[in-house]
Amino acid sequence: KLGNIPNWSMLPRVTCPGSTPECRSACYVGGKTGYINMYPSVFKAYSGNTESAKSNLWTGDVIKYLAKKSPKYFRIHVSGDFHKVDYIRQWNQIIAMFPKTQFLAFTRSWRVSRLQNALETLKSLPNVQIMASLDSSTEHSAPSGYRLASMGKPTIKDRFIMCPGYGPKELTCEDCGICFRSNSTNVWFPIH
Repeated sequence: KLGNIPNWSMLPRVTCPGSTPECRSACYVGGKTGYINMYPSVFKAYSGNTESAKSNLWTGDVIKYLAKKSPKYFRIHVSGDFHKVDYIRQWNQIIAMFPKTQFLAFTRSWRVSRLQNALETLKSLPNVQIMASLDSSTEHSAPSGYRLASMGKPTIKDRFIMCPGYGPKELTCEDCGICFRSNSTNVWFPIH
């Protein structure tokens, strides 16, 4: 769905401290039919990134890539999540270095109290959208100040649109860009 948008991803679950039973069971990356099980190269890449994230070594690779390619958009975590305060601070430094790139991450780590302050600082940067990821077990405790992304059609009354990537045109994120824009609405994604 990303099109040509680059991303940084890690293994699911082990880097997802805010996950819920519902999101773990429906995970399109790490579930029984998840694509890390279908594609060994993806598993290898995400495993390498997960190991690299245990140190500061990963930041150099991301910085070199962004400096060389200058992408319009960059997706943080197709798989994985913000799992440590230091890791969030490292993303803060990287994002601040590349003001012409618009960054996007969906997170359930808003549910983890030790990570909340660092996430608030990160989402205050003008070129990043941090969307609070929800499912039916968390939608009624959605945090204020976040745009929301729901797994499955939400029942809460906030305004949501279905991701245009699942509509008749099946747009890529690169074509659509709605989640990358700060003035956009909340989005819901069919469970897939």
